[in-house]
Amino acid sequence: MHNHLKRTQEELYFSTDGGETDFVVKEGMTLVRRIQVWYGDLDKMVIPERELAPFSQLEAEAAECLLLTNDLETEIDAGLVRVRCMPVVKYLLLAH
Repeated sequence: MHNHLKRTQEELYFSTDGGETDFVVKEGMTLVRRIQVWYGDLDKMVIPERELAPFSQLEAEAAECLLLTNDLETEIDAGLVRVRCMPVVKYLLLAH
């Protein structure tokens, strides 16, 4: 995932503000995307709190919040932000 993002994004960072976010994407001075990657057991279909914690601490913002999964596709509310869950394969094929 890191290598793909490095090739396709203008700026890529790791965030540790209050809870670790796997990737933070910036374009110029604007933060455009926060990405958390979770490859969990689909039998449970319950996203661990540790994966949503970085999003739930955010104030409502314009940046897209993504949780990349192995096969789960949905949208969930985490605090004041909406988190889009999508399979990592689909994300990679969309060629951001």
